[in-house]
Amino acid sequence: MSSEMARLMQFAKSRQGIKMTAQLMQQTDSLTKKDIDTWRQAWQMAISIDTPKRGILYDIYSDCLVDLHLTGCIGQRKGKTLQKEFRLVGKDGKENEEATALLKKEWFFDFMDLALDSRFWGHSLIQLGDIITDDYGLRFTGVELVPRKHVCPEFGVILREASDDPKDGITYREGDFANWCIEVGKSRDLGLLLKCAPACISKKNKFGDKNYRFWKAKNYESARLGLYNLELMMPYYNNGEIKYLSKEEIDSLLEIPQLYKLALKLQLLQ
Repeated sequence: MSSEMARLMQFAKSRQGIKMTAQLMQQTDSLTKKDIDTWRQAWQMAISIDTPKRGILYDIYSDCLVDLHLTGCIGQRKGKTLQKEFRLVGKDGKENEEATALLKKEWFFDFMDLALDSRFWGHSLIQLGDIITDDYGLRFTGVELVPRKHVCPEFGVILREASDDPKDGITYREGDFANWCIEVGKSRDLGLLLKCAPACISKKNKFGDKNYRFWKAKNYESARLGLYNLELMMPYYNNGEIKYLSKEEIDSLLEIPQLYKLALKLQLLQ
């Protein structure tokens, strides 16, 4: 074991040392343009049996979460769960008020938020803070997500550098780390964002393509069809509900030349 790995193991033996994120060699996420080929290659790397690497796939996921529609759907799903009341009961079915009070703290709601993210990302490794007692009672100082790029759930290890070989990682399912880390999700699950990514990538690349805007400016009649297919058929929010314009509503809008010209002008200015 290298000296760096040994130092990490020593940190894990103390309550302060569990703040392992400070010891990881983190790098800035890549914000380069993504396409379907990038997504497929990243998917292939993530499902490798010997050396699974999720880094590029996670970059794609982060890029997809800029999509307002996707963000709204995820937020609505998580919000309905986090707003639910809960209580801890004993074998007799009666509530244990003291036990319930222990979990009705900020740290536990943060934990549930990170745990729900595992449904979309596939996996979350959550580390607990120190245990303290103050005016609010017994509680953890907080919870923190171990950076996903530094976690290899297939092997159950933490990597100091995201590019490290999983065989050189430190296990978090045994020993001192296991006492302070909670794993949520399945080891080979890549999450729902894997299925959402192609649609998000295609939509973003289409609307962000300057050549498409130039084409609309030069082809008035074809642009009318393009506006119909791409912009006016997109969903919109109304009183918290997702709705779409009907074909009749779209046709009525496009029958007004002045309104259409204004809409086209606005599209070209984006």
